[in-house]
Amino acid sequence: MKKDNSAVNSFDNLPITLTVSDISKVMGLSLAKTYELTRRSDFPCIHVGRRLVVPKSSFIKWLDNTASKEV
Repeated sequence: MKKDNSAVNSFDNLPITLTVSDISKVMGLSLAKTYELTRRSDFPCIHVGRRLVVPKSSFIKWLDNTASKEV
């Protein structure tokens, strides 16, 4: 199976709910680091059975808030 390493260049191109794989591509992180990120208490992750999904709007807000705290 071929690995998809395509970069995401616009939030508009993302689906309404993001998977761990989607977030990994957006942030340029490994899947292991992305799963670690989903365990943070401030990360907007929804558990649907064994699946983890993140609403795109919540992810963008989290990213903006986290970036502003780091500066």
